[in-house]
Amino acid sequence: MIEVNGFSKHYKVLTRNLGLKGAFSDLFSREYQIVKAVDDISLSVNQGDIVGFLGSNGAGKSTTIKAMIGIITPTSGTISINGKSPSDNREKYVKELGVVFGQRSQLWWDLPVIESFNILSKIYRVSHNDYQFFLRSVNQIVDIERFYRQPVRCLSLGQRMLCEIVAAFLHRPSVLFLDEPTIGLDLKTKSLVRDLVRKANQEYGTTVILTSHDMGDVESLTSRLIIINKGKKYFDGTNESFLSKFGNSKTLNVVVNDFELDVLTSVINDNPGAMLLNDESQYGIRKLSILLDNDAISPLVMLNLLETKVKIDSFTLEEAKVESVIKNMSFGDANA
Repeated sequence: MIEVNGFSKHYKVLTRNLGLKGAFSDLFSREYQIVKAVDDISLSVNQGDIVGFLGSNGAGKSTTIKAMIGIITPTSGTISINGKSPSDNREKYVKELGVVFGQRSQLWWDLPVIESFNILSKIYRVSHNDYQFFLRSVNQIVDIERFYRQPVRCLSLGQRMLCEIVAAFLHRPSVLFLDEPTIGLDLKTKSLVRDLVRKANQEYGTTVILTSHDMGDVESLTSRLIIINKGKKYFDGTNESFLSKFGNSKTLNVVVNDFELDVLTSVINDNPGAMLLNDESQYGIRKLSILLDNDAISPLVMLNLLETKVKIDSFTLEEAKVESVIKNMSFGDANA
């Protein structure tokens, strides 16, 4: 389905000298350095998979996505989607893709939503019967019909994002790229977006590549993670194998009577295997979430240490989640 073999993208960047004298010397003598945005990445994604494609800012994930879409060409290596090279014959290739970028819209700003859908159905040459069937199916998942007559510019961010995803699925692409699909949305709208992606994936067998800093999206939609770090593939496997490999930790949730946070954090900070994830205080009750590295400190030891400073009303213990592990993991050498 998606085959990436030895993909690299390098950029030649001018090394500028500082000051007026440096700017003048650059006119006659220039020095360049090679920046390796992506370096020798290989991966394979099967039809119908939903894959979380993650990495910190500048890790190289956006460069890889752009190469998959066909916006940029590889410096070396090959990319094949459905047996086609994205950078060759791009006009025909993009008909098989759906793309949703949070900051870019494929809808017409001043037109009613349904008019944008109508135009897109003509552009992608979707038959009238297939188009009507698609709209009926989508409305069974999310009530999108209520927005049909509204201009796109009058929609809220969440409403527009729902319409963007519907538009991306309209021509039934074999691959859908989603970049931060729920950024800035409320919890209810996030749930609707996730339901739409999940059910459309199940009904049409669309392969979904998801990039998001919202780990709620990743944990609820994906079963596989690909993590990019410093231009190299750091991890590729199931969510379970990721937690097994990197997530030797648990989350200890503690409820205490409201107390000076400095007293509690001093206990946590004195133990390298513990990290405060969250702190909430309301109506005299303080709730703490503490990430514990099982190799460094056990939950029982941490509870005993906390009880030397404050009375614990209740506690719960949870297995590690993808979000907390990625947030606190230390990236070392790439490891596929």
